[in-house]
Amino acid sequence: MKQNPERGALIVEATFVFPIMFLVIFLMLVAGNGYFQKCRVDALITRYAIDGAAYCADPQLKSIDKGELPTLANVEVYPYRAFSGSDASEIKASVSIIEDALNKSIQGLGTGLFSAMKPSNMSLSTDYSNLVLTSSYSIQCSYDIGLPVRLLFSDEWLKIGVNTRVEMPVSNVTELIRNADMAEDYMEQYGIDKPIKEGIGKITEAIGKVKSWFG
Repeated sequence: MKQNPERGALIVEATFVFPIMFLVIFLMLVAGNGYFQKCRVDALITRYAIDGAAYCADPQLKSIDKGELPTLANVEVYPYRAFSGSDASEIKASVSIIEDALNKSIQGLGTGLFSAMKPSNMSLSTDYSNLVLTSSYSIQCSYDIGLPVRLLFSDEWLKIGVNTRVEMPVSNVTELIRNADMAEDYMEQYGIDKPIKEGIGKITEAIGKVKSWFG
């Protein structure tokens, strides 16, 4: 019987192609699941960063979210906090619930397709930054995502370290207006407002003349 030489070539080709194809598909699944886990964590961090910025802008939201109605006895108000700078610890204490809730939410995430790919070894920190005119609330989170791969003679899965940071601006129009009014009151008290108003008037007059030239 005459043997077909192409049959042997197909067997050799399949011996190399099938393992490579299987490895490529496996790596695609692992990479996709790892990216999916990272996106889930990033989404949680972004959501809680928005909530934390809202808590910094209005400390009363902490009680409202709990279903409580703030009263005059327990209302939390930090007037002129942008200038005093002493409210940072108080603000951090009022948004500590954000850090705790975020930690529990990340710990409650599933593993996806592979049991080893649950976020672990998480390190979480929050920060409120007050720069007088602007302020922000940020969340820094570092964690590991395991890979369903082990090295020889090792009992632990390989892990990839991930670091995520989200910063949200704290928008507090009421506080900004209060600070501006306080600055205006001080200028009127010490007589600084008159030369400033005169300077603004001269600048406005000069701009009007320039417009008339080109008008």
